[in-house]
Amino acid sequence: MRDPSSDAILRPRVEQRILRPAVSSGAILRRAVSSGALLSRAMPSGALLSRAMPSGALLRCAVSSGALAVVLLSFGLQPVPAQASHTTSVRDEGSLHFTSDEATQIVDEGRLSGTLPGSGRVYFTYNGSPSVSASFTIHTAAGNVYGTAKCRLNNPNSPTPSFRGALEIVGGSGRYVHARGSGELFGVFHRRGYGLIVQAIGKLSY
Repeated sequence: MRDPSSDAILRPRVEQRILRPAVSSGAILRRAVSSGALLSRAMPSGALLSRAMPSGALLRCAVSSGALAVVLLSFGLQPVPAQASHTTSVRDEGSLHFTSDEATQIVDEGRLSGTLPGSGRVYFTYNGSPSVSASFTIHTAAGNVYGTAKCRLNNPNSPTPSFRGALEIVGGSGRYVHARGSGELFGVFHRRGYGLIVQAIGKLSY
């Protein structure tokens, strides 16, 4: 039969084992913090990130660019538009026929040949004075080119006065959406039928 006194002797030993002081959570936390400090000294987090993700440098550049864009916009500055990448010499000509008129403006249309082959429409303004003006559109397979011109009649009393003046390319569509340029516009105005013979020479960037 089991001796109860032996249980009394063994019980304190078991309880001592159970109640032996454990390492406090504060000490564990301090050790963890110390380990983190050691890790930070050994390898800073930025260096670790750079080694693990080399693209981080590219990301930082992108973020910096975005911040610069925000600063520019906050000051009311606009991004610089894309510059034209092609420049060419242009020489187009054609014989246009009268289609309509309104007050002092005559509208002529016709085929054009040359650097920008296609068709053209000219809004020709003539009020009887030697000074005339025009706005025009050149239609091509790759897009449209828009321009204006201010000219002067050389022989105003002639039934077919010639004219000459400066032209400016102000825009376009399609391939020529960024079109800009300048040059000269030459032509002949037929008073009787209101037709035009035109020739445009200049530089076009797009």
